Amino acid sequence: MNAKQMEQVEKLINERTDIDFDAQYFEYAREDVATIDDFEELVEDNNLFNVDVIYYANAIKSLQENDQSLQYSIQIAVKYGYELKDITSKILASLLASQKNREDFSYIRGELEEIIEA
Repeated sequence: MNAKQMEQVEKLINERTDIDFDAQYFEYAREDVATIDDFEELVEDNNLFNVDVIYYANAIKSLQENDQSLQYSIQIAVKYGYELKDITSKILASLLASQKNREDFSYIRGELEEIIEA
């Protein structure tokens, strides 16, 4: 991927997702990214999908706004091997926000692919 493509990717991600992507930190890997799969692996390996909700008040607010029944966030927690006794609102909110980042990425994956593989 060249520098112009990386700038376009950065702009698209930052405009359409909550993923904190800054192209300058990935300059070292730019030449290794030839496909959308390479790019997704770079994002995953650098934990850019992951969100860490650090305050209980923020966690509760996020869950109230995005999953009041807790059904979806608990489903995600179970998928990742959490047991009910280990679940906190911070964990649920973090998992839910991280899942949202993955979903947002998948929504723009086609557009990213067009830029990266051009």
